Amino acid sequence: MVSNKTKEVRTSLFYRGYETGEAIDLAEQIINNLNDYVLSLDRTEHIRKQREQEREAIILHKQMMSKPCISAPDKWFTTLPGGKIKASLRNKLVNDAIEARDACFGCPAMIACGEMGMDEENLYHGIWGGMLVAERLEKAGMTRATAQSITEKAEWRMKELVDAAIRLQM
Repeated sequence: MVSNKTKEVRTSLFYRGYETGEAIDLAEQIINNLNDYVLSLDRTEHIRKQREQEREAIILHKQMMSKPCISAPDKWFTTLPGGKIKASLRNKLVNDAIEARDACFGCPAMIACGEMGMDEENLYHGIWGGMLVAERLEKAGMTRATAQSITEKAEWRMKELVDAAIRLQM
C-alpha cells in the first residue's frame, strides 16, 4: 500500500520532469531515507535515556555508599530477640533503631530504599527507608495477629517500643 506522502512526492517529481518510473523509485528512496532517519532518531533517544538512567543509578549508588547504613549496618539490621531480655539490651536496641530511623529521614535514597525494603527477601529484616519490619508488614497488609514467627512478633514489639520511646522524647 502506498502512503499519501509517497503519492505527494511522486506527483511533485513527475511534474518536475521525471519519468513515472524514475519518480516512483526516487519517491520510495526519499521515503525510505526519511524512515531510516526517524528510526535513527528513535535509537539515539533510547540510548540517551538509557545513559541517563545509568548515570542516575551511579549517583544513587554513590550516595548510598556514603551513608551510615552501608558503612556501619549494625543499627539497621538488628532484631529484637523473642522472649525476655535485659532492659539495658532492649533499651540499646530501641535507641539504635531510633537513631537509624532518624538517619534515614535525611537520606536522598530513602524512597528507593523503602521500595527495596518491600521486596520479599528484605521484608522480614532490617530498617529500610526509615521503616521497621512491622511497619513494612503493615504496609504490605499484614497485621500482628497474622504474624506467624517469633521473629515477626518480636519485630512488632520493637515497633511498639520504638513508638513509645519516640513519644516519651517529645
